[in-house]
Amino acid sequence: WLEESYPHYDEYKQLISWRSYVVCDVNQADVNNWLRTPFIERGAAERLYIEVKFSMRDCTHFPATVRSCKETFSLLYYESEFDFADEAMPTWNARTYSMVDRIAADEGRFSDNNEVVINTEVRSVAASKRGVYFAFHDEGACISLLAVRVYYVTCPNITLNHAFFPETPTGREVSSIKQTIGGCVPNAAQSRTPSYLCTGGGQWDLLTGGCECVAGYQAIGQQCE
Repeated sequence: WLEESYPHYDEYKQLISWRSYVVCDVNQADVNNWLRTPFIERGAAERLYIEVKFSMRDCTHFPATVRSCKETFSLLYYESEFDFADEAMPTWNARTYSMVDRIAADEGRFSDNNEVVINTEVRSVAASKRGVYFAFHDEGACISLLAVRVYYVTCPNITLNHAFFPETPTGREVSSIKQTIGGCVPNAAQSRTPSYLCTGGGQWDLLTGGCECVAGYQAIGQQCE
C-alpha cells in the first residue's frame, strides 16, 4: 500500500485532496498486501463499529489482466490485551486474525479517470479484550482507501420521571438489551426503582419506575425545587 493524495470534488464542485492508502497490483500473481490500524483501546465499548470509505477501479479497465484482478478486499480484526507496537505482531497472516467480512464495492466501481465513485461500508464486531487491531488485506484489487472511522454506540444520558440515566454503551450483540438503573435527581426519592432499557441501536426503551419530589419541593420540569 502507498500513501498518496487522492483528488476529489466536494459537494460544491471544488477540487480537494484527500490523503489515502492506494494499492493496484492487478497484474501480479499471489498478491498479499496488508495494511493495519494502530492498537485501538475499546474503553467502555462492548461492540465496535468500523466505517470504511473507499473507491475501487473496475477490472474491465485492465482487460489484459482481468483474470488476476479482484474487486474485493478482506477486513479482519485481532483482539489483544496488549499493544504490541511492532511489525511482528499481529502477524501478516490471515490465520492470526478473525474475518469481519469480504468487502465489495456495493455502490459501484469506476473505469473512467475522471469518474469517482466513493463506497461507504459499515461493519461491527463484539469486543471483550483491552483493544483491537483492524487490518485490510488486498489480494489483487485496485483500491483507494480514503477514510476509516472506528466508534461505538451509546444510549445518551437522559432524565425522566425525576431520575437520571447515564450514558450507556450498547451491549455486546446487535440485539442486546441492557438494563440501566437510574438515580433520583436532587431533592427526590424513589417511588419505584427507575429502570430503562438500552437497545442495540442506541435508543432507550421501556421506562419503568421513577422518583418523586420530597416534602417541601415541587416538580419543575425534571427537577425538584
